[in-house]
Amino acid sequence: MVQVSRVDEEGTCTAKIVSLSKYKYEKQKKIRKSLSNTPEQKEWWFKPNIQERDIIIKLEKIKGHVSKGGVAKIVLRHDKKALKEDIDKTFELIEKYYSQFAEPISEKLYEGKNQSILVKQKK
Repeated sequence: MVQVSRVDEEGTCTAKIVSLSKYKYEKQKKIRKSLSNTPEQKEWWFKPNIQERDIIIKLEKIKGHVSKGGVAKIVLRHDKKALKEDIDKTFELIEKYYSQFAEPISEKLYEGKNQSILVKQKK
């Protein structure tokens, strides 16, 4: 038996008969759900030679994700063949478009060959 409500002023309480394993499972499920309230983080990759229209399309998907409370990691992946000017130009375009709907959480990170930044919805 599981106590459903506390003892009231009359001295009675409500209880019901439940499977113990099912009760424990439901309780753990509620705990896990309450702990998982951290925003989901997704990662989007861009390359330096991407066209501007393709950047806009990807950023529209990012906009939808961050509007639901998620966090987006925007990664600019490149290889040794890419020119520094192309890399910088592409990242500036990405920053220009995401600044309309999102704000950066972190500074620009350099992870090996990749450059990335974390963004969330503007307040």
